[in-house]
Amino acid sequence: MSLSGRQQRFVDEYLANGGKAYPAALAAGYSEKYAKAQSHKLLDNVGIAEAIKASQSELKKELGITAEWKRDQLKNIIESCTKTISITKGKGEEATIINTMDDPKAAIAAIAELNKMDGDLAAIKTENKNENTHRLEDMSEEELNDRIAELEGKKGAA
Repeated sequence: MSLSGRQQRFVDEYLANGGKAYPAALAAGYSEKYAKAQSHKLLDNVGIAEAIKASQSELKKELGITAEWKRDQLKNIIESCTKTISITKGKGEEATIINTMDDPKAAIAAIAELNKMDGDLAAIKTENKNENTHRLEDMSEEELNDRIAELEGKKGAA
């Protein structure tokens, strides 16, 4: 799909500024009024979306950025941030040395990102094996009344 000159400038500016639609629209020559109200809609344009995706893919290819490379970088961050460092608190005889991780927050963030990439945080669907569960919409009025009486009896016995 062929883009107009202004649309191509929008794509170029969008990629150059790190994915900010409003400033990209302004830089591409759209009016401030249009850019404020509609710049996000430019991203819904099929031709623009395809051009952005193609450019990002090409750039990743040129830079050698692959999923494996990203995992290696995250592993390096984790290893670097989990190294033990010694911190001296106090002075003289009252000084104490504390051994701690260099940057535990960054390590945790890198681990979380790696888990997302690998799908380790995906919800696992489990079947409810509890036979005592009842969906109200599946119960007849008589079954509902019996269940209420059963629960009231347990409440009174407690």
